[in-house]
Amino acid sequence: MGDSSRVAAFRRMTRTRMGEIDDELNGLYKNELKALSGLSRDQIERITPGNRTDLKTYLKLMAVVKEASRRNVEQAEVRKQIQELGKTAVELVKLVPSVAKKFGFL
Repeated sequence: MGDSSRVAAFRRMTRTRMGEIDDELNGLYKNELKALSGLSRDQIERITPGNRTDLKTYLKLMAVVKEASRRNVEQAEVRKQIQELGKTAVELVKLVPSVAKKFGFL
């Protein structure tokens, strides 16, 4: 693939992703995304001190909620997906009471 083809593909992908971001931030769980985005790195890392997987789990959690928001997925399915991410993801959700309540963790 030539440079111009790669640039064109990159631009198409970027435009598509920008539309998806709009859908996520205007979707069913926009408030939950905003609340989870407010967690500090310190809060995230306090879940399991010394364990570098917390940030990775947080990013996966955000990906689940973003996609659920974009696709208007039911709360029960979002809860199931969060549980499948493991205990750390559930503890991260519980740091934000409104989100924990929304997905049935309180």
